[in-house]
Amino acid sequence: MNIVLPDDLLPVIQRRAEARGFESPEAYVAALIDADRKQSLTWDDLTETERREVQRIGDLLEKSLDSGPPIVADEAYWEAKKRRLRERRVQGA
Repeated sequence: MNIVLPDDLLPVIQRRAEARGFESPEAYVAALIDADRKQSLTWDDLTETERREVQRIGDLLEKSLDSGPPIVADEAYWEAKKRRLRERRVQGA
């Protein structure tokens, strides 16, 4: 496939490709298109395995809503969690 770009874009693309370490302007443009494709994925773009994983995560999130009252996961929460894990490791559990 050949893509014709306006003449004033060519130097911009060449500079950006070089600055970002691409082998060529073509590789840079391909990366831009790939990044755009990845950002605009829809359910239909996912593989069956990816769909099952998304569904599994959704199920887990729904289940967590019914698991009890919410907790505040602030700095103190994570520090206490790390402390308990260190204690368990020291105890060999």
